[in-house]
This record gives sequence, C-alpha cells and structure tokens, in this order.
Amino acid sequence: MSLRPPQQQQQRWILVLLLAILSAQQCQTSTLSGSNICTRQEKYFVTVKISYLQPYKVRTFTTCVAFPPWCSRYTVHNKVAFKTESVEKMRVLEDCCSGYARTADNSSCVPICGQQCLHGTCVGPDNCKCEPGYGGPTCNIACPEHKWGPNCSNSCPCLNEAKCDPVNGSCTCTAGWKGLHCDYPCPKNYYGQSCSLKCQCRNQAYCDPVSGACACQPGWNGPLCDEPCPDGTHGQNCASSCRCQNGGTCSPIDGKCFCTSGWTGEVCANPCPDGTWGAQCSQRCSCHNNARCDHINGSCHCLPGYRGDQCQEQCPPGMYGKNCETPCKCLNGAICNITNGSCACTEGWTGPDCSQRACPDKLYGPGCTQICPCSSNNTELCHPWTGECMCKAGWDGQTCSRPCPTYTFGLGCRNVCTCKNDAHCDPVTGTCVCLSGYIGNDCQDQCPEGFYGNNCTNICACKNGGNCSNTDGQCKCPIGWSGLLCESPCRAGFYGENCKEQCHCKNGASCHHVTGECSCSAGFKDDACNATCPEGRFGLNCEETCECQKTTTTACDPVTGECLCHAGYRGVRCETQCPKGRYGPECRSICHCENDGSCNNLGDCYCQRGWTGELCEDRCETGFYGKKCRQRCPSCVNGNGNCNAVDGRCSCQPGYLGIRCEEPCPKGMYGEACQQKCNRCKNGAECHHVSGECRCLPGWKGEDCSVPCPPNTWGIACTQRCTCLHNGTCRPNDGQCRCHDGWMGPQCNEICPEGYYGQHCMSHCQCPNDNFICHPASGCVCREGFRGDQCDIAIYSPVSDKSQLGEPIVPVNHGGLIGGLIVSILLIVIVIGALIYYRRRISHLKSELAHVQYIADPSSAPEFYSSQSGIVDTNSLPAKKDRHHFDNPVYCYPTGGANGIAGATAAVGGLNNTRIRNDLGCSSGTKSNLTNLERAKLGPNSLDDDCSEGAYGGSISSTAELYKNREADMGNPNFNNFNIYHTIDEEKVSKSVEHLYDEIKHKNKDYGMCDCLTLARFKSSYNQTNLFRRHVSLSFSL
Repeated sequence: MSLRPPQQQQQRWILVLLLAILSAQQCQTSTLSGSNICTRQEKYFVTVKISYLQPYKVRTFTTCVAFPPWCSRYTVHNKVAFKTESVEKMRVLEDCCSGYARTADNSSCVPICGQQCLHGTCVGPDNCKCEPGYGGPTCNIACPEHKWGPNCSNSCPCLNEAKCDPVNGSCTCTAGWKGLHCDYPCPKNYYGQSCSLKCQCRNQAYCDPVSGACACQPGWNGPLCDEPCPDGTHGQNCASSCRCQNGGTCSPIDGKCFCTSGWTGEVCANPCPDGTWGAQCSQRCSCHNNARCDHINGSCHCLPGYRGDQCQEQCPPGMYGKNCETPCKCLNGAICNITNGSCACTEGWTGPDCSQRACPDKLYGPGCTQICPCSSNNTELCHPWTGECMCKAGWDGQTCSRPCPTYTFGLGCRNVCTCKNDAHCDPVTGTCVCLSGYIGNDCQDQCPEGFYGNNCTNICACKNGGNCSNTDGQCKCPIGWSGLLCESPCRAGFYGENCKEQCHCKNGASCHHVTGECSCSAGFKDDACNATCPEGRFGLNCEETCECQKTTTTACDPVTGECLCHAGYRGVRCETQCPKGRYGPECRSICHCENDGSCNNLGDCYCQRGWTGELCEDRCETGFYGKKCRQRCPSCVNGNGNCNAVDGRCSCQPGYLGIRCEEPCPKGMYGEACQQKCNRCKNGAECHHVSGECRCLPGWKGEDCSVPCPPNTWGIACTQRCTCLHNGTCRPNDGQCRCHDGWMGPQCNEICPEGYYGQHCMSHCQCPNDNFICHPASGCVCREGFRGDQCDIAIYSPVSDKSQLGEPIVPVNHGGLIGGLIVSILLIVIVIGALIYYRRRISHLKSELAHVQYIADPSSAPEFYSSQSGIVDTNSLPAKKDRHHFDNPVYCYPTGGANGIAGATAAVGGLNNTRIRNDLGCSSGTKSNLTNLERAKLGPNSLDDDCSEGAYGGSISSTAELYKNREADMGNPNFNNFNIYHTIDEEKVSKSVEHLYDEIKHKNKDYGMCDCLTLARFKSSYNQTNLFRRHVSLSFSL
C-alpha cells in the first residue's frame, strides 16, 4: 500500500531539518588568519534519526457462511516509524602548512627553524635572515668589513657599498644595484633592494633607482608625476605662470595660449575681427540692419530701432531706441521714429509729443471751424481734426454723455466687470459695490454664518438655531419656533414648521412645539391625553399608586390621588370614622398631625399631598411633590427650578405657561403668569411675551415701533444702509430703490436707454433737430456748444476763435459761394436724371416679372397705391382674387389711429389680417412655372400644397390694425448693387443701401431694437425688460 500524502510531506520536512543541522556543523570556520594556512578534508560520522514505513496487520470481521456466521480478515497498513543510523560526512579543516606552526594565541602561522638563528630572524622553514656582518646557516659566523672566508683572509669583491657575506663572500647589494659584485645599476623602471621593485612614475618621469622617487617632465607634478600643472602654471615643476588673458588657458608644457571663444592673439588679448566670432574666430556673423556681432557668442547688438536674434525686426509700435526698450512718448496716434523716438503728428495735433490740440478748446476740423459736440464734464478731449469725443474713464456715447454700459468700466468702457450677485460696478474703476448680504472683491461670497447686511457688519440675532438672511437679517425659524428672532416657541395649540400645525392634545395637555407630542396633565394618558388613569393609579403619566383603603373608599382621584371615602369615613386614606383631630378607641385620643394630615387607629400620621415628616410638618424637598413627596417634578422647560409641592405644576418664568412652562404667553399678553396686556406696539410689531418689548418689523424703530427709518436706512432696526445710487431713495422695509428721473435698475445704476428719459425712463424724446440731445432726466436739451429755444445759436464762434489765435479774418468770398451753388444745382440735376433712369429700369423689370405687392390678404389684393399718401386706393380693388400678391413678414405694423393711420385703416375696410397668408404660386397654373426668385421667397415649404405660408414658409399672425408698409425688390444681386426694396425717398436722402434680409439679422441684436417704417411720429412703449421699439412705416408703389 502506498504512503499517504500527509505522511510523505512529514517525512520530507524531517529530512530537510537533518540536512540543515549537518550543513551547519560542516560550515564551521577556522580561527586562523594570514598566510601559510593549508586545508585538508576529514571524515566524520553523525548519528541521525530517519523515518521509514513499517507495515502492520489489522484484523477485521466480515460475514460468511459459517457458524458463527462471521470470519476474520487481515489487511496490511503502514505507519511511520523511526530508527537511528550513522552517516559518514566530510568536513574541511584549516591548519598551518608544513614547516609552519601556530602562534601561542592560535591566530596565525609562523615559520619553524630547526636551529636557532643567533644573529638573525627565522623567515622561512629552516631559513635564517642574518644581521649585517654575520653569516652561516644560523648566523653564527662574523668577519671584519670587506673580508670573508676561513680566517677572514679573502677580500670582498663587492662594489657600491655592498656587504660581503663572511662565509662565502657573496655580495648583498644596496638599493639601486644588482649583479654578482653589485656593479650594475637597476634597469629602467626598477629600483630598490635587488632592483626588485617596479617604478610607479607616470608620464615619462625619471625614476630614482635607489628610492623610486619621480622626477617629472615639464607640465607634470605630484609624487607620481600623474597630476598636470594647476591652471595658470606650466614648465618644470610647474614653476612658471601662464600669461594668457580673457579666460585663455596655456599648455602646461610650454605655456602656449589656447584662447576662449571670441579671442585671438599670442596671449588672447585681441577680440575676433569684425564679422567673425566664436572658437578661433571661425564663425561668420548673421546680423542684419548694420548690427554688430558679439565676438564671443555671435549674438547681434542691434542699432537703435531694431531687435530680434538677428536684428531683423523693427521696433513694435510704441517703442523705440536700443533693443526697443524705450516707450514712445508720442500721443494721439502720432508715428514714433524707431531710432530716436521723435513724433510725426497726425492731423489736428502738434507739439513735441503731439499732445497739443491744433485747435482751441471746443473747436475742431480743418481751419478749426466746427464746434465740438462733446459733453465737457465727461470728455477727456475733443479730437481736433475729426471732432470725435474721447470720453473720460467711465463714460460712453458719441458725446460722452452716458456712463459705461452695464458691467463695463474704464477708458473706452473696454474692461468687463467681474462683479457677482447683482453688485454695482463702478464705471470708472470697476470696483464692485456689493448688495446687502455679499462681500469679496467681486461680491462673490455670501456673508459668513452669523452676519448679514452691508459689508456683512451686522450680527445676526436669530435664536434657537434660526437661519439669518444674509441680506436683511430676517430670521427663518426652525421647526417649532416663531417670532422675529425665533425667540418664542409656537403659541399654545400649534407646533411644527412655521407653527402652522394644530395640536390634538386634550384635557389641558400641553403640546410640544416641535414634534406636537402631548405632555399629559396629571390623571390622563395616551397619545392625545384623552384617557383617564386606570383604577388605582393617579398623577403624571399615571405613575403613582393610590393608597386608599379599598373597603372604605369610593374612588381614588386620578389627578391628585385623593381618596373619596364612604359615608361615615374620613381621613387621608379613609382610614377612620373619628372626627377630625381624633383617633383611637372611641376617638378619645387627640391626633397631632399637621397640615390637614390624619391619624390611623395607632396615631400614625397620613400626610396630605405635598407634606412629609412624622407629623406632616415638612414641605416636600425641592424637585419632589405629591403623596409622601415621592413624585419627581417634571422637566420644566422655562421654569424657576421647582414645581408645586401638591400637584407638581411647574413654577414658570415670566412669559411662559403650560404644564412644563413650554408655551409662551398668548398673543397680546406678556409677563408674570401672562397677566399683562400688550397695547402699545404699532405698525404690526410683535410684543415680546417675556418683557413686553416691541419687536419692530423692518422699516420701523422706536419703543412702540412708530418711528419710520431715517432716510438712506432700512431693514430691521434701520441698521441697513441704502445702496441706491444717483440720489435714489430706498424703501425702508426691504431696501428697494426708487430712482430719480433718468435712472433705473435695482440700484439706480442704469441710465435710460438712448432716446428715452424721465421717471422710469418711460418718456420718449422727440427733439426738433440735430442740435438737441436726449438728456436721460430732462429730455431734449441743447447739444454742447448750442443754445436757444431751438438750439440754433452757437455758443463758440469759430471766426472769433481764429482771431484769438492770431489768424487774419478772411472776408467772405461771394464768388466761391456762387460757384458752389452752381455745382450743387448740377449735382441735383444729375441725381434727378439717375432717378428717372432708375424708375424706367424698374418699370422694364416689372413688365417682365409678375407684379408683386405686399398686402395682408391676397384675396383682396389692391392693384394701386397712392404714390402721394402711401394709402391703398380701395376704389380700384378688383372683384376676383389677384394671385400675384404675397405678404412680407419682415416689417412691423403700426397701430391704427396714430397720425392718419386710422383713415388708412378705414379706407381699406375689414382686411382679414388675423392670419396673413402667402398666396404666391397658388394659381391654377403648376408650381413648376415659378421663377427662381419666387421660389426663394416661398421658402423651404414652397412645393407643399398648403398655401398659407409666409414669405419664408411660416405662418405670420398680426392684429387687424396692422398693415403693409413697403414693397419688396426683385432680389437680383447683380442689378447695379441696388436694392429696389428701398423707396425713392430713401434714395433722395442718400440713405445707406441695405438688403431686406439684413433687417432680419438685425433683430438678433442684444438691444432688442428693430426699426420699422411708419407714417406716424415716434411712439414710446415700455416693457418689463426695458427694451424699446420704434415703428416707422412708409408705403410706396413703383
């Protein structure tokens, strides 16, 4: 039977452990050190315990045909057994080599000499090294100097101070010599005793044969001559100093100079010649515009007026001089000379820096003949040539009469404000003026928790976890609290959020102002406190047990626990029939119990509620009440720390009521037991339930809240400062701004839109001529430089100003006036001729194309318009439908009844304009006969059967009082670049030619303005977004 896996694993681990032990014994290290140590291997035996599988038989029984009916059977099993065996091992031993022995401390091996060395030392096995003058195997023989042999009769042949052996006459050479007689010096690169040492000198240095000292070649230094000369030195022993300049280095051998980049010459004292640079001056310069090249790095040194790596760039505008580092001082668009910074002034300017106007103040143009239109207070200057107004920081508009548009600031209003949360942006500096409740450079942060108001300087006064509004400090109370400061719990009978939930507690129970949970009064229980205590229980939560004697008691009061006795019985527990103050047999004993206590038959006192002691003489201790003073006082929320000793009711602080003093006084009451009436608080103020103090609503102050906030203040206690600008006032309750004429916006920081003025910017300016401007507060006023009722009197006289400049007054040239008049007449004739030609071309086109007019209903299409009045001639209306008219959705319709439009509307009659239809292309003919122009005007749905589309394929709706204003042109872009949608009147006044579709694009402008032609004067309208429209309408028939 094979070995089970667990047994195999166990045997394997035992073998590994034994091998580790044997290896540790084998790896013992020797303690010897040094040389002359030899090793040898040695056998040894170890006894180990090994495992093996030992078979054994197990007897089992099985049923068989026999008597008794079972038979024996044996099965062979294996078990792990152990035995000991001797195992042969090899180990390495260290010992001294032959001829050597261990020292006394067994640390090293020393040589052994069989005979003692008398005048020398043992240096090897049986080898003595003799002292000078001695010889022999044991250094025991001596002769005089220069003698040797028997009786010292031989002369030594040794040379160069070598020693002679006294025994055999052999020479022991001094250092640096060799040979039989020491007559040969050491060969090259060897030195020392017997010339056995190799020289270590480097770089071809001379090696001393005796000492091995190195004599260096020029340029080298150091004990082994392996160190080059230090920088700045050269020659033998590096004793000479280099003469190279400008960072050049010299050869350590002969001192020849190696120049750094950009230098040349014997001692590197000369820069590279012009046009070259770099190492050995081998690089060519690449500088432009006569720039000089740096002889070291090749960088270009530009002349004034140029810059760049190769001086290929002129100075940018506004800079001049060397490296273009000097800012130009030229002003007003003058051209700055890039070399010396001199200014070439533009027209209208003079002076070294072109900062002086060529015209006096208030005048501009050629000859200074025109008056500047700029608002003087807001204008930096009037351009002396063009008259353009250059506004001061914060101002905008053609005449600098308007502040920067919203959220722009600075010169030219080019900077965009970063103010957040509707903060006002100063149009001059861009400084953000935060609304109440916000702080930060950009007013991006709300007030920190606990603060509110302007600059977040006011401290929130909300109590009981109320959240304070960051703007006005008004408190948003948490669930269960009310009052301006959330200082009061909900009034009696209410609870929850905003104290709107009605309590459902019965039998005088109080309701928790947050959860609505009922706190039952004594004698009641259940969620709504509508169940009395069960029989035998009384008190708060029915926790107390009645102590009445059952046989003599009718009932136990569930509230107080008082025993109601049967007839003839009395006492605290209905325990006696004796009169009050008596007890015992025949009631002869006097009862001494105090405070209405009663005695039992033995004279023991039964105390009334609220009393204790042997004679009921002691009041309940603080915090306890009731029978035997065993009941704890309830948790009084706003109590004085104690409760009534008899019934446990809390003793409330002023301003509170209820079982646990959790309810504030009813509205209009305050003080101790809520007995005092509030009758002095005005203007909706709350009366504080504790002190009776009036809590004013925002916008009021004073003891009775009868004093309104002073001007420029608002909010709770009038602590907020108004942020209204431009003399605007604010409402005292919420700080809402009321703007003066000409201003609007939440902070009165937005000026009226162009063309409107007055309160709320509702009035529309209708100025008589161009010398007027629309003032946002006053309406039409004279433009700068004019006065008079019609603003037709010039304040500044160009002629007088010229005389002030010293210029002669030139008399009027009548010949020039007459010539100019003749030229004007000729121009008018040319214009009239061009118009006649233009009209004939139009007529020719109309004869080729279908006649197209714009009307509201093709079924009643008029054939003629009055060219004089622009009104439809209804007398010429045909009886049948004209299929060649369609609507134009681009233009607005004026309201009827304004300046003659009513008559036009009446003349037309009941035009059906409820749904304007495009009937072009819906004739009996096929749509395939339509021209490309007509298809384009039909829009993308032109091939559908629905003929109720507008000119661009959409349905157009309008009121019945609106009606068409212009005819469309033929849409031909190649027709002399003219647009026949324009009227002849527009051509006469030289209006800029615009395409019909441009008007559609203009509708997407941010200002929300659209220009439409109308017969009426400008009419004003105003909507919530402060966007305005002008409706102008002209009708013309070619």
